[in-house]
This record gives sequence, structure tokens and C-alpha cells, in this order.
Amino acid sequence: MDQWSLLSGEKPLKVSDYEEFIDPDDYDDENTHTSYSYEFQVIWGEETVEADRVFTRRVYGLQRGGDYSLLDQCDSVQGCLLGLVDREMRTLENCRFFAEMSCLVVYACQFLAKQPEQVKFVYDSTIVGVV
Repeated sequence: MDQWSLLSGEKPLKVSDYEEFIDPDDYDDENTHTSYSYEFQVIWGEETVEADRVFTRRVYGLQRGGDYSLLDQCDSVQGCLLGLVDREMRTLENCRFFAEMSCLVVYACQFLAKQPEQVKFVYDSTIVGVV
């Protein structure tokens, strides 16, 4: 892949309303577990789509659990992003474009998930005047 399809995109992309969720009582077909996920909104030009529950991790107990890979997250996000175009308009080229966009969006969400480890406020009373 020597050139991304995203380079041909003419619409701005915005990722907003990022929020993480922890559900301690999630349930699959057989077991209760704790799930970790996030949600966000994507605005692409004039179109908007909400992404619900992109999973990052499931924990079934002390001995069992697992993380969802970034590739798994990209697949989940790509399914949401395809909602930006009508079903009839989906082509192989569109799918490649949205696969690339999903990678960008997932990495943007990884960035938005970062929390500062230490917050500092420094006040120096010895400095007089405007710095």
C-alpha cells in the first residue's frame, strides 16, 4: 500500500464526544463479565455517525480475560463508519477508504483516552510582572 485512499478525501474528519465505559455486569451467551468499551461520534463533512460500544477488554474473573486488538477495534469502527454512505453506494474503493478511516479514528480514540498522570500547578511568588 504505497498511498492511502484517505489522501484523496475532500471532507474534514472530526472525532468527538469520546467516552469510556465499564460494565461490571455484562453478559455473553454463557458468562457474566466486566467489559470495557468506548463510544464516540464521527463527523465527516456534513454526515454524522455515532459509534456504540467499541470493546477494548473483557474480564471473566481472576484467571480469564482478554484484550481486543486494535485490528478488532478497527473492524468494529469500520462497520459504524460505513453508515456514513448509503448501502447502494458501497464499493470496494469505499470499503478500503473506510478501513483506512477506521484506523485513523481508532488511533485518535487511543489518544483521547490518555489521561494525564500528573497535573501540576506552579505559582512562583518571586516573579514580578508579566512573563
